[in-house]
Amino acid sequence: MPSMNLTISKNNTEVAFSSINRSGPRKTDRRRPDGLPRRGGLSKRHQRFRLKTKYFALFFVITFPAHSLSLSTPKEIYADEIFFDARTGSVTGAGNASVRAETGQTMRSDFMSLSNPGGQMNVSMAEIFLNPQVRITAAELQMTKEEIRANQMTYTACWGCDAGTLAWEFRATKMVNDRPAQNMHFHSATFFWQGIPIFWLPYFTQPDPTVRRRSGLLMPKMGTTNLFGATLEVPLYVAFSDYHDMTLTPVWLELENPLLKIEHRMNQGHATSRTTGSITHNRQGKTRWHIFNDERIELGDNMLALISVNRTSDKLYLREYEFYDAQPFLDTSARLELYGQDGYATAEVRSFQELRQQMQNQASSNGDILPRFRAATQTGPIIGSSYLNLNADFLNLSHSSQSDNTSRLTGEAKYTYPLIIPFGQKLEFSLGARYDIYQFMNAELLDGTTGYTGMKSRFLPQGAAAISWPLVNPGKNWTQVLEPKARIVIMDHSGNINFINQDSSGSLLTDTSIFADNRYSGFDLWNNGSFADYGLGWTAFDGKGRSVELFAGQSYDFHAPEDLNPNSGFHNGRSDYVGRLKIMPENWLAFTNRFRFERDSLELRHLESDVRLGTKNFVQVGYLRAVQLDQSVMLDRKFDEALAAVGASVTDRLRVGYNMAYNITDKRVQRRGLHMTYDHPCYSISLTFSDDRAEDLSGRLIGSTSYRMQFNLKIQGI
Repeated sequence: MPSMNLTISKNNTEVAFSSINRSGPRKTDRRRPDGLPRRGGLSKRHQRFRLKTKYFALFFVITFPAHSLSLSTPKEIYADEIFFDARTGSVTGAGNASVRAETGQTMRSDFMSLSNPGGQMNVSMAEIFLNPQVRITAAELQMTKEEIRANQMTYTACWGCDAGTLAWEFRATKMVNDRPAQNMHFHSATFFWQGIPIFWLPYFTQPDPTVRRRSGLLMPKMGTTNLFGATLEVPLYVAFSDYHDMTLTPVWLELENPLLKIEHRMNQGHATSRTTGSITHNRQGKTRWHIFNDERIELGDNMLALISVNRTSDKLYLREYEFYDAQPFLDTSARLELYGQDGYATAEVRSFQELRQQMQNQASSNGDILPRFRAATQTGPIIGSSYLNLNADFLNLSHSSQSDNTSRLTGEAKYTYPLIIPFGQKLEFSLGARYDIYQFMNAELLDGTTGYTGMKSRFLPQGAAAISWPLVNPGKNWTQVLEPKARIVIMDHSGNINFINQDSSGSLLTDTSIFADNRYSGFDLWNNGSFADYGLGWTAFDGKGRSVELFAGQSYDFHAPEDLNPNSGFHNGRSDYVGRLKIMPENWLAFTNRFRFERDSLELRHLESDVRLGTKNFVQVGYLRAVQLDQSVMLDRKFDEALAAVGASVTDRLRVGYNMAYNITDKRVQRRGLHMTYDHPCYSISLTFSDDRAEDLSGRLIGSTSYRMQFNLKIQGI
């Protein structure tokens, strides 16, 4: 039977608890000192002792045969033998010693000693768990307020992630943790991967686990491209403060001069700043660069400032160096927004940089908006539910392809009266008027006039009436809504009221332009003459998120639309037919189709189809068919393209994805990409392949093919 000895010295300065002859699992002794069973365990006299000196107070809680020592911090020390020196306030634990902190962090060792008050801890054969996954071992460990020293130590953040093996582990002959500086210094360190030594460093340092941000090198990235050969990125993280940091990434290129990438981030109360950029001086002696910057500044509760700078040295730089994300142009702007309860006002300046290669009949974004002012307000109910909208807009556009300078001042008022009549029909009546004043300098007008300098104005009154009648059939499982709707807009047809077109790029008939206030998506091109819209929509849905939507519509112009491409879909009289179909029979299956058919021949003029099967694991297929327009960014020919994408989780940790765009017209792959990610609890590996086969008009390849690999350790600590 195990026994316990308690020794107290005569001068009452040393206390020792020991348990001997320990065997089998630890259990609380259930016998009285006379050997008879007892329900309450040890007597209160043997369960707790309290010793006091003028320097130190310590509580003991004994659970035989292991003894628990609970400090007032609180934290606990367990050991087969515990010695307490009341004179020095030191505690020594021997045999299966362990410490558990209030945070749940634990340390185990064969021997440990703690001096009071918190002066030093000496530990041999230590095993420390900073959390269930982060494990540190050391043959010898010494801790003070100033530093922690460990000999023959190991470190891993993968404990327990995979049974029987460690994904990675650091081993070092010595580690010194400088607590005031919050730095960990490792000497003669070896990195092990799956138990195999990978690389050795004579010395390296890193922040200790208490540091949230610290400047230093990040994991490198490797890859290869057809334009630059092998590539290597070595990011350097620079932390200025908890709210301000930057990453500098030198990029080594095998076939080209090095590149420097920069990322800058700052959060300051009501302001944020994000900047990315790069710069290189290539072997042809040309400096190439780009910068993307966004600033957001809250100026009180009702005012916001937005600044965005987006520029590059040349059109092909972003594509060749893989900063390109298919944007057709870059937009640099500064904008001030003011909000009120019933309205808003904005002031902005903008400058555009075209990125597309010049193509036949291409319309490009150009010019500088210096400046633009806009204000809008809406009144409360006037008569019944009616209300009034007031809008004002001023724009000055310089150095565009149509004029050296254009100034436009617009004022608009619109009165709207919505009604719901007894049988559920929705009626809306509106009266509006708009007045525009243009000042041109050396402009090319839509009527063929060139070099025009002077002023022009136009008055655009209109009245409109719209009606719709939602017919609802709430079934047992499905609810159906059939809604016919129509609108007529009355306007005077007064010859050529469209002087110039510098902002209306959306003069294409779609299912979204039917019933829109402005069918041409801008201010310069405007409706001239009366027209009507009519269509029919049907929707069915149930309580499980399943739904079907179908819409078909047409527009009717009482006069020939001015200055529009003949292939736009608008005509004198009936327009082309447009519509959309959306089907979601389950939450993991969705089908979307948007279409336009020629009004007489019913020839398919535009089709966008997309089918998605699955959510996390999915297959997606799309198809695009368009008749490319005479005055569009596309060539004057038919265009067919197929899109496909697949994403799947092969295992709980391995995920793969593939996407492709195939040009059916030219019978070639336009672009494709493959991505694979292995996300282990302790590390992640990603492999990426991308192939952009874009060509200019001469047939020269302007895209690139690249392979990228990135490896990240998930280092935890506190």
